[in-house]
Amino acid sequence: MGITENADETVYMIDQTATLHIPYLTMLREEKGKLDVALPSDYGTVDSDVSVETSLGTIRVVEIERKPLDNETDSDEVMLKFEYISIDSNKRLCSFSFNIAGGNTSAYSVSNGETGIMEHLGMTVERNVDKISINISDLYYYMFGEYVIPLDIK
Repeated sequence: MGITENADETVYMIDQTATLHIPYLTMLREEKGKLDVALPSDYGTVDSDVSVETSLGTIRVVEIERKPLDNETDSDEVMLKFEYISIDSNKRLCSFSFNIAGGNTSAYSVSNGETGIMEHLGMTVERNVDKISINISDLYYYMFGEYVIPLDIK
């Protein structure tokens, strides 16, 4: 530590280094895919095995729930539950960008608050819709490992 004195003030200059340890990084991989999902015609929940292969693993729809909306429209709410199967344990899929192909379907995603992993995709569809196509445009994943960044604090 150096001290510089001036008639009006004293300035302390501290030269230190620090190290930042990061346990994982969130990464984006530009990639495209498509999920074609057959919707149940009746209300309730059904199991599914629809999936799309990506360079990082598989995005799989494991459950589809369909229920009527409370209002008096001709629309239903559909909820898809996802499972991610990653090829590399150090690069774990956690979510993706999406749009619903064709039609005026509004959609939203639900992520786990602790892990940040997208678990569900919800949408409103017309009652006569029996199939949806989900265009996947990006993959988000966690890259695990010890990332060490030296910092020079002046």
